[in-house]
Amino acid sequence: MKKILLSLLCVGSTVVFADTETKYPCATFIYGGDKHITIENDPNWDDQIVMVNGKKKHNFKVKLYNNQKAVICGTYNEFGLNFYDYKKQFSRADISNLNSSLTNLIEIYPENGINYSIDYQAANFITISIK
Repeated sequence: MKKILLSLLCVGSTVVFADTETKYPCATFIYGGDKHITIENDPNWDDQIVMVNGKKKHNFKVKLYNNQKAVICGTYNEFGLNFYDYKKQFSRADISNLNSSLTNLIEIYPENGINYSIDYQAANFITISIK
């Protein structure tokens, strides 16, 4: 039942009903740039397993082009991501709902490394537009 609920969360639209059984964070990334961006697992979180577009993944790489989206859900309360733009410029961030009533994008490095806006935020879900 947990897998079905989490899969529904991760492949649904950007409006989500929280999975009250797991309470793990989900993030929808929507890319609005004119080239592409790559999102991949942070190797410093070598034990992390996430759901990427509804499929359980240990290592992953998702390339998004204009108006494409990816939904990444944690199997713990935090997970780390690396971002590379089309010039291979690097940024990293964590998605977390640990010790917070909202899921957040935290520990962004460098601080201005990702040009983003938060479109929606709830206890177990966040929608982030990347430009």
